[in-house]
Amino acid sequence: MMIPVVGSVGIPGSSLFPMPEAPYNTFPYLFLLYLSVTCGWFFIKKQRSPHLAAGIIQRVDDIHARFVERNNY
Repeated sequence: MMIPVVGSVGIPGSSLFPMPEAPYNTFPYLFLLYLSVTCGWFFIKKQRSPHLAAGIIQRVDDIHARFVERNNY
């Protein structure tokens, strides 16, 4: 699973996984920053209001049940 990460970030001095040219070399890091911030936000929200995660899980299960029900016809 690390091959796509290494392929997008690159290894300095490697011909197999070269570093992408600018500005593309910053995109993986910006994406990782985005993931870190959003995951951090979710964990903070989960600590402050634990019912939030349970509600999200319940709504996702409801949507999944409706999707399965609709596709059984």
